[in-house]
Amino acid sequence: MPGLPAGGYRCLCAGEFDAVKGRQGGPGAANRLSVLLAVLRLPHVATDVLITLHTATYIGPASAAAAHAGAGPKAAAAAAAPALMAAVLRGLEVRDWSLFG
Repeated sequence: MPGLPAGGYRCLCAGEFDAVKGRQGGPGAANRLSVLLAVLRLPHVATDVLITLHTATYIGPASAAAAHAGAGPKAAAAAAAPALMAAVLRGLEVRDWSLFG
């Protein structure tokens, strides 16, 4: 993370969860999503920055998303997520630190 001052805390976490849109329910409506989460603690401006990237890794056949994204595994999206998060973190730049007070 170039451009960020030294001395802060940086953490990257990954996880998965199942989600159902709105009031959809029943078998096959859940989608599996992966989440990448970056936490940047910036003590010199007394704040934290949280960056999240959610990616559908599986779309249930009864999900509303299946109509436009297709049901089933989404391996390409899941494989691309880490590189996308890395690019976001490499490109992160604070141009005006007064934003934080």
